[in-house]
Amino acid sequence: MGLVLLIGLSLAGLLWVTARSAALAQATIPPTASVAPTLTTVHLPATATQAATPLPPATATLDSTHTPTAEPTGTPLPAATQTALHLASCPDDAHVEPDLLTYVNRDVALERDFEPADLEVAPLEAKNLYYRPISLRTSVHRPLLELVEAMNEAGLEVWVMSGYRSYSEQTLAFEKWQALYPERAAEISAVPGHSEHQLGTAVDFSAPYMDDLYGDYFNTRFNQTAEGQWLQQHAAAYGFTLSYPSGAVEETGYAWEPWHYRYVGSLALELETRQMTLTRFFKQCAPQLSQ
Repeated sequence: MGLVLLIGLSLAGLLWVTARSAALAQATIPPTASVAPTLTTVHLPATATQAATPLPPATATLDSTHTPTAEPTGTPLPAATQTALHLASCPDDAHVEPDLLTYVNRDVALERDFEPADLEVAPLEAKNLYYRPISLRTSVHRPLLELVEAMNEAGLEVWVMSGYRSYSEQTLAFEKWQALYPERAAEISAVPGHSEHQLGTAVDFSAPYMDDLYGDYFNTRFNQTAEGQWLQQHAAAYGFTLSYPSGAVEETGYAWEPWHYRYVGSLALELETRQMTLTRFFKQCAPQLSQ
């Protein structure tokens, strides 16, 4: 019986993993050519010192009429390797744990078997209506619980939908979107090894009514909901930053995801004050990443 339950939870989890990109597959984003990633992991121990150009404000738009026009190409996934690069040029920041500042994006990857040593199931039972146990690094547990509790007290119905995602889980998600949208898959779903979820510090939020209103739990109209707006205004106070804002596709490499937040501790407030994405922070701290 235990084995059957475990298999059921795993299947349910994979369904929700692939659902996180559903809204992006509906958006009218011009196809862009995929760039073969340079597989490197960068650990940044500090904050940047340069001034930032403000990002445009987020606006909620969605075109649900888009349908795929290209046939699957069956392009093989890149093999993930790791070359660690420690950037001594960044000044120390005593307020942020260095291992919270691991750079991973379309061009920088984690190794295939990377898994945080302090990964544990977050104790969300009393705070969150969730569909399955959600694993995160232990340093994320307390701030996430405090954030969810504050939203509950505000009368909001937030759901923490996903946290840590292994390389193999990300492979299943990416292969699905690669088959549907071979020209755009890398914009709407991270290549295995390139997902912030593998760090164990990224979280996807939603609300229980999203599926009834928009046909899925991950939709850019989440930004228009009370829950999405509360997160936009208050998440930084709990150490969470929006990884992929509106209007920053060229900078981050990914389409807008108003539900995807990453825990970076006190750096989140600094990023908010300077109107800077986490991607820009990393690239200013390590200019070679922009090359």
